[in-house]
Amino acid sequence: MKRSTLDSSPLLSALSRYGSLLLAGAVLSCAAKPAPQAINIHVAEGYRGGIHGATCAPSAGSRLTDATGNVLVSDCPLANRDVELVATRGENVYRIPASELKVSRTGDGIVVSIDAHLPE
Repeated sequence: MKRSTLDSSPLLSALSRYGSLLLAGAVLSCAAKPAPQAINIHVAEGYRGGIHGATCAPSAGSRLTDATGNVLVSDCPLANRDVELVATRGENVYRIPASELKVSRTGDGIVVSIDAHLPE
């Protein structure tokens, strides 16, 4: 039986042999982005409004916001990595994703402050 030109194509032959390997590589490269680094804080009961968090603060203590929404945290998020804010107020926990944060970084990508608005 005579083989068609397509059956003997080197490209099709390579795709049939290595197609699953290429697909696996594509899937892994898409999944390679690390999860955002969580910064956990506690919000004073009754506080409503904006939050300003200063990171890499060696004197950070309880991670509790003050009366104006400021908080010091000792966490130093990795350079150029997304962060998310996890704010606990009473029984409620709010996960604020990177897309809803204003993150200030140094020239080499280190996070120095995070600004967010806490949901009501």
